[in-house]
Amino acid sequence: MIVVNQLSKQIHYKLMQDIMILNTVKVFYCSIWKHHDLFNFITLNYETQFVNHFWNKLCKRLKIQIWLSTMFYSETNNQIKNFNNVLKQYLQAFVTFLQNDWTAWLSSTEFVINNHFFKITQCISFLVNFEQHS
Repeated sequence: MIVVNQLSKQIHYKLMQDIMILNTVKVFYCSIWKHHDLFNFITLNYETQFVNHFWNKLCKRLKIQIWLSTMFYSETNNQIKNFNNVLKQYLQAFVTFLQNDWTAWLSSTEFVINNHFFKITQCISFLVNFEQHS
């Protein structure tokens, strides 16, 4: 799972065994929500039904009453594609030729990208989120 904070451009890569809704909610809750609270919107590269069920389960876990509507944000989809390409390039540089150790590189990849200067924010993600450098 790839999660990008729209404001800071901080990225999180999370390895998932499956993309079942309850597992996705658990990973998001345990790994993302604790750092960022809830985002104003979340774009998932899944069908609308999956997105609705994801929001319902996440909000139920957080004890939030919700009213759902969906919108398409093409700029966020392109952003995920761009970060996915960066992930591929980074992993190609470090993963063994057997490609059996790529999961070991996800944390360092996340750190490197979050320590990167973004033109749109004029600073690094760590500075935007934590008001300090890594």
